[in-house]
Amino acid sequence: MAKIIAIANSKGGVGKTTTTVALATVAAQQGLRVCVIDLDQQQNTTFLSRGRYEVETQTAYSLFTAEPVSPSFLIRPTEWGYDLVPAGAQLGAAEHVLASLPFGDLQLRKLFRRDTQLTGYDLVFIDTSANKTKILNAALMAADCLIVPITPSTLAVQDLAAFIPLVEMVNSNRRDINDAPLQVLGVVFTRVTKSRAVERFIMEDVAQQLKQLPHFPISSITIPDNTSLENANAQIAPVNVVEPKSKVAAAYRELFLSFFGEMVRDSVSKQAEGAIA
Repeated sequence: MAKIIAIANSKGGVGKTTTTVALATVAAQQGLRVCVIDLDQQQNTTFLSRGRYEVETQTAYSLFTAEPVSPSFLIRPTEWGYDLVPAGAQLGAAEHVLASLPFGDLQLRKLFRRDTQLTGYDLVFIDTSANKTKILNAALMAADCLIVPITPSTLAVQDLAAFIPLVEMVNSNRRDINDAPLQVLGVVFTRVTKSRAVERFIMEDVAQQLKQLPHFPISSITIPDNTSLENANAQIAPVNVVEPKSKVAAAYRELFLSFFGEMVRDSVSKQAEGAIA
C-alpha cells in the first residue's frame, strides 16, 4: 500500500517543488517505486520533471471533473526514475468543480484508494499550490503524511502560523469520517545560509513556538542555499541529478532517509530474500 505524502505550505517560494522533486529522485535512486502528482497550477514540478502531455485531459485536471478518471490513466514516466501525473493550465478551473460537488474535498481520497496501480507504489508525493484552495484541502484529505517546507524569513513564519490551523481543521474533518489524522513528518527549513544571524534567530523562534505543538516536529536537517539550486533549475532537472555531490543534494538524501529510511531497509531486505529464494 502506497504511503501518500503531501508537500505543502500556504506560502510560495519556500521550496515545495524543489523538495518534491528532490525527495522523489532520492526515492527512485534507492530502488523504491515512486509517483509524483503535481497539483500546482504553476506546473513547476511538471516542468522540472520534463513532463509532457498533449491535451488537458491527460493532466491532473481530470482528477477533479464531475466524472473524474483514475490517477493511473494520467501517469507518465520521467527521466529521473519516478512517474508523474502532470499539472496543466486548466487546473485552477478545478476549484469551481470541487465547490459544486458534495464532499468535493474527499474526491482525491476516494480516487487514490480505488486505484490499485497507484496503491502499488511505495511512495506517492503530492506537490501543492501556495494558496489555501479546495485542491489543497483535497490533497491533505487524501494524504497520509505531510512535509512542510519553510524558509527562515519573517513572512514565511507568519504564513506557517496561518497554515497550522488549516491542518488542524483537516484533521478534524478526517476524524469525522473515522480516518487517521494527517501525520506531520516534519517542518523543514530550506534555503538556509546559517551565516546570517537573523536566520538563526528566526529558526530558534519557530522551534520554541512549535514546542507547544508536538505533532508539528521540526526536522533537524536543513536544506542549504547555494548555486546548485539555480544550476538545476537552469538545466531543468533535479538538483540530485545535476549536482549529486552538492551540499543541497546531500541534505535531501539525509532528509529522505530520516523520513523513509526504514522503508528503504525493508525494500532491500525483501529484494535479498527474493534473490535467495
